[in-house]
Amino acid sequence: MTGTGSMEHGRLAKGDPGVEITFARFSPSGGGAAELHLHLRVPNDRPFDAQLSALETAHQRASRELGLPADSALFRRLFLSDAANQEDKILASAIGADERTALSLVEQPPLPAAKLACWAYHIVADRPLAKQRLSAATVALGRGPLTRLWTGGVLAPCLGEADAGLQTRALFDTLTAALATQAANPRTHAIRTWLFVANIDKDYSAMAADRRRLFAEHGLTAPMPFRPRAGVSAPMIGRDRMQRDHRDRRHALGKVLMMPGWPKQTCILVMLTALALAALVGCRPRSGRERQEPLDLMTEEDRARFEHLTATPTRPPPPDDLRVTEEDIPALRDALAALAEAPSASPQPLLVRYPLPGTLYPADMAAPLVWWDAEEDDYGPWLIAIRLRESGQKFWFATNEPRWRPPSEAWTQIRAACLGQSDTAHVTVTAFTASSTLTPVARGETHFSVSLHPVEAPLVYRQVPLPITIVDSEDVVWSVGHVASDEPPRTLATGLTECMNCHHAALDGSLAAWDYNSEQRDRSHYVTSEIGPVIHITQENVFDWHQADSEHECAQIGACQAGFAKVSPDGRHIVSPYRSKTTNVLSPTHSLTHSIAVAFHTGILGIYSVATGAITPLPGADDPRYAHNMPDWTPDGRKIVFQRHAVDEAHERRSARLLAQQRRTRPDDHELYMTIEEFDEVFPHPSDLYIIPFNEGRGGSARPIPGAGNNGMNNYHPRVSPDGRWIVFNQSHNGVFIRPDANLYIIPLEGGTARPLASNSAHMDSWHSWSPNSKWLAFASKRDGPYTNVYLTHIDEHGADSPPVILARFRGHGYAINLPEFFNAGVDDLQEMNVEAQIPGTTRCERQEAN
Repeated sequence: MTGTGSMEHGRLAKGDPGVEITFARFSPSGGGAAELHLHLRVPNDRPFDAQLSALETAHQRASRELGLPADSALFRRLFLSDAANQEDKILASAIGADERTALSLVEQPPLPAAKLACWAYHIVADRPLAKQRLSAATVALGRGPLTRLWTGGVLAPCLGEADAGLQTRALFDTLTAALATQAANPRTHAIRTWLFVANIDKDYSAMAADRRRLFAEHGLTAPMPFRPRAGVSAPMIGRDRMQRDHRDRRHALGKVLMMPGWPKQTCILVMLTALALAALVGCRPRSGRERQEPLDLMTEEDRARFEHLTATPTRPPPPDDLRVTEEDIPALRDALAALAEAPSASPQPLLVRYPLPGTLYPADMAAPLVWWDAEEDDYGPWLIAIRLRESGQKFWFATNEPRWRPPSEAWTQIRAACLGQSDTAHVTVTAFTASSTLTPVARGETHFSVSLHPVEAPLVYRQVPLPITIVDSEDVVWSVGHVASDEPPRTLATGLTECMNCHHAALDGSLAAWDYNSEQRDRSHYVTSEIGPVIHITQENVFDWHQADSEHECAQIGACQAGFAKVSPDGRHIVSPYRSKTTNVLSPTHSLTHSIAVAFHTGILGIYSVATGAITPLPGADDPRYAHNMPDWTPDGRKIVFQRHAVDEAHERRSARLLAQQRRTRPDDHELYMTIEEFDEVFPHPSDLYIIPFNEGRGGSARPIPGAGNNGMNNYHPRVSPDGRWIVFNQSHNGVFIRPDANLYIIPLEGGTARPLASNSAHMDSWHSWSPNSKWLAFASKRDGPYTNVYLTHIDEHGADSPPVILARFRGHGYAINLPEFFNAGVDDLQEMNVEAQIPGTTRCERQEAN
């Protein structure tokens, strides 16, 4: 199995009118098992029998056109509008009676309004699957070092109409027994539990009381260093035969991952009529602030891809007979030279991932990562040759790892020779057979040079475990890194009790600021601090954008929010959207690749005076007919660029209706849960970029920026270069940031033709920041897997960008990087973040809800 591959998203051409067939397929490079998620949706314009027939036909067509063998399906989940009356027909159909597949029925009408939809998970291998029925309820699938157990049998005994407290206890007893069969237990392995409750108004209290007692009995509460979080969700099953017939494996699904040398990884999902429990279990025991990857949520292909990007190898060292040192380089060179005499034995191509051909490194870049494709169990040896084109000088290195960095002394020589593109370094990586014959078997090449321009400034960013939907503020790590340092990035803060996210610094290096909020509906707090060796976050520095705004009223939708604020270049003012109504939409599947989306309903731009603390609307960007968001300053502080779109009252009504439905089962949760496809249908969100004079807070007339709007797309997050020449902004079909189609575009400040950056990929490129000297752009991307990394590209005088440089040293193992921001700070600055502040106890929104 290889650790890399390609991700394909597609839609089959229309067949039956209104029937939608979409899929996502990951195909590993070099062959092996491919994984495919298939989504089928039938419109609500015909009787249920006809819908079911259309679904079966669509499934047959998808299987045929996508080349899915009959035994490739692991599970199918059908979403029904009336499970009690539709269940028997499903179980009698071809799609529901397949004994080779686990089946789950969910009473949860898909969006838009429909009565029937299907989600299926397939594995397509180049050889028969190692698939084994262990019992009537469990199927085992062996894949390399992993074994997955797919089961529908993890259910409580039938309790009829017994109260929710008894059902809760029965569910936990059944869960404990199921984990025991895998040598696991709730205390050691449980990460999170979900309870799906019918008649929540009547059953919630009994469920919650027994849940608290059970957590205490199983040791799932403090002082555990990592205790499970609990959640409550909507009723999902109308009727479940598993309650009456335990031999029937249908209606529930579980997955067990067993990692070699680790406690067994388990993810169990169960559903019952009155009350059901879902438990996500499988995390290595940890102590203190240690963080681990949620490996139970990844495919093994994903995991292998991520491990290539970490500075510390995660696999065992090579056997002694395969280990190479500098003493082996002459023999490897001789074997390579002999290849020229045997052209028929030409090695196979080897893909070098980084550096990309034509990469331009900063003048102050520390030794960079060289990374190439290799089998997961391949220990080389590999011979690396770096040849300077002009001087002809060569450097030779050998390694057992498919990722490598030049030694500092050699890198200093290479960088000096290539500085200012005076020379080009050609890199050749040759793979040899792991035997005494040392036969070259694969070879790849790339080349790079070095810019005259350094980066000079550090990057401040967050490290976040995934998926974001189950992360607490305490899980987040704030770090600062510099491309010029051979040392790993410095940790600024961990274990925060409040959520700190979007941040920015004055161009003159005087002031830094962060959004600073707890999980409350009024997310409008902000904190400022002078930049220095210690960043002090104190109570005196926290203010609320809505604190003195008597005109603002918090509607009962989404969240009252101020965010994406920017500090003026001189540090005297801060601009932010406020009086905003937003809806945060989270992934219901806790997706690693797409965790959250944001819908902006309303909002005007406000100006905060650092000297006086006064907050005033910015005239010209305060029209209530429009939502104004994501501002940025021009470097002279005279203008502000921002995103704008017309207010759609239907968005507010739709959001209020959906949120009201959800609050019946999640009374303390102010987010919606839906897929990215559902979000796009519910919240279409095109917007344009505008520019407005600041005039010391007096504002003026806002005008659209030609080339950055009026294109039916969502144009957002403009960032003005510190030299005032360019705007780099994001564009996607809908939504912001964590979008597969989010790309970066560059345009002159006053408008013109917007050009996509050559650095764009097919997997989200976003949250960009200019270096203070306007020569480098840092941005976040998922191009190398769902664990976001930070990349760096050079922007020349014509606005052209160079191939991206991966800042692999910045990411800690098991974390995604987001929100990278350059701070104009010195080497001795930004050593520690001292967080003392806490959000005031009662917010405006809480007061209004209480009334």
